[in-house]
Amino acid sequence: MIADTDPDFAPIATRIRDNVGRQGFMTHIGAELSELSRGSCTLEVNRRPELLQQHGLFHGGVTAFLVDNATTIAAAIIAAPRTAEPA
Repeated sequence: MIADTDPDFAPIATRIRDNVGRQGFMTHIGAELSELSRGSCTLEVNRRPELLQQHGLFHGGVTAFLVDNATTIAAAIIAAPRTAEPA
């Protein structure tokens, strides 16, 4: 994890992971935040029949959700201050 080389990022990463963990649709489709660094986010979801369209590809709604959520998370990381604010 990037927090090892960027200690200021650790509280940001924790906050983001906690927030993502509370997203109902992430849980519903079984998506997980697999990689997180400043300006980058990777979400993963296992390929399951209920997430596929009739030709065996991920349904566009699943793909759109993953792109939307990953880019929002990456943008939030860039917008976050570099140092943690006092509690």
